[in-house]
Amino acid sequence: TDGPGDATGQGTAKIVLQGQKLCFVLTTNLEGIVAGHIHKGAVGVDGDVFIDLLGALADLIKNPLKACLQLSTAEAQALLTDPAGYYVNVHTDQHPGGAIRSQL
Repeated sequence: TDGPGDATGQGTAKIVLQGQKLCFVLTTNLEGIVAGHIHKGAVGVDGDVFIDLLGALADLIKNPLKACLQLSTAEAQALLTDPAGYYVNVHTDQHPGGAIRSQL
């Protein structure tokens, strides 16, 4: 996260990639979720947004968050080649830089 994050924040992310279709379920104890992304970055490194997970859910942000996205061939290949080089980050109104984070 960019900043201290939410010290009491917890969550799980289940991500399944089949071909170019990425499906996810994010379950958290967070309130006020405003964004969720897969970022490019190794452990301890803050990186740029790689995939916007919640863009399609902008009006439906609730817990758990579930959706499927269609990725480009390059995006899917990048995740398959180096999953540890990416992380999930969930942002809240209280922690806009990221409340919780976990490597893939």
